[in-house]
Amino acid sequence: MGVGFGRELQQQREARGVALEAIASSTKVSMHHLRALEAEKRSDLPGGVFNKGLVRNYCRVVGLEEGEWLERFAASELGEANEPDWATFAESVKRNRMTARRHTRRGWLGVLLMLIGLAALAWTAWHFAVRPRLGLQTKAAGVAARACSGFDTLWAPGPGRGSGTPMPTMKLSS
Repeated sequence: MGVGFGRELQQQREARGVALEAIASSTKVSMHHLRALEAEKRSDLPGGVFNKGLVRNYCRVVGLEEGEWLERFAASELGEANEPDWATFAESVKRNRMTARRHTRRGWLGVLLMLIGLAALAWTAWHFAVRPRLGLQTKAAGVAARACSGFDTLWAPGPGRGSGTPMPTMKLSS
């Protein structure tokens, strides 16, 4: 039995003196996935087209011819196309979308509750802060009216009116 695809990649990488960490930092692929590729652990690989991208980026950093190695990958046990993988992927996408819809509904409920809270806060501010100030202004107007109670109203002819307009005059104490 020959050397597997992942083992061949590892041998090529080591022959060129490229560290696995260098591939991880250059490609932004996790060390876990790179080790799984070299160890041929299909269950630990991301799956689908991501595997091809992983091999392509690995080859670029190591300096291998991408086309040739992608063909080898497709022919290897790691690259075998399995329809159940796509069905699992589609099911996973559907499940995630349903979860996202539930989160969206919860989000709108949160917005509604915040608006109700904001309305309650506005009412409270009006009731306990603004309204009493307006009440103080009317009380102040009443105090001013009482202070002016020392004035009598005298009807005197106004300019150009003929009928007269009220004119405040001071009461004189006797």
